[in-house]
Amino acid sequence: MSAHSVRVVLIPLEASRSRALVLVLTLVAAAVLAAAIVGPAVAGYLADRATTLGALEHAVAWDPRDPDLHLRLGHSYASLAEGPDYERARLHLETALRLRPSDAHARLYLALLFDRSGDRDSAREALDAALRADPHNATIRWDAALLAFGWGDRERALEHFRYVLAVDPLQQDAAFQLARTLLRPDEDPGDLLPQEATGLTNVLAAAIRHKDFMLAEAAWTRRASLAPPLPQDLGR
Repeated sequence: MSAHSVRVVLIPLEASRSRALVLVLTLVAAAVLAAAIVGPAVAGYLADRATTLGALEHAVAWDPRDPDLHLRLGHSYASLAEGPDYERARLHLETALRLRPSDAHARLYLALLFDRSGDRDSAREALDAALRADPHNATIRWDAALLAFGWGDRERALEHFRYVLAVDPLQQDAAFQLARTLLRPDEDPGDLLPQEATGLTNVLAAAIRHKDFMLAEAAWTRRASLAPPLPQDLGR
């Protein structure tokens, strides 16, 4: 057979292989695209209706790259009524961090997890990382204050309680009462409060609304000496 006739036979074969390859690649691309769209939707649907760990694990299987689902699973494993599973909780929290390295709450949950399991050094490290990631988050500051309070770290606890007092009306009462227990006999509770007029006014208004008269008195004493004068409608 001549070289020309060989080429005539091979060309149709190569064309057929090319078409088959294109078809396979198209099907693979379609499957990947479908998984990227359908997986998260199914995972969200299942997670919204999950009432057991098994159901939540099933939801995560549909979208294993969702950090929020791993956070939820980590929290669930750490809170089991029949006994926390700290190892599985840690694995899910660390997975959430790998998927979203900037997540300060995942680091906070790790700190709380390490603290519960008795690993205080790891708890401190994770807490410091959470504070570096989001130093102005009042929720993280509140938990940081409670952890430091439990560890007997007076200065750190007071630092975080002062921050909460200045920015979070919902926790001001509790922060003030806990912080007062850390003060020495010669220390003024008023020193726990914000030092500027607006912050003191906000603390005073919140204390009046919640009928926390001890906090209100401390805020009033400190605020009355500052300008501008207190507003007439304070506490209404």
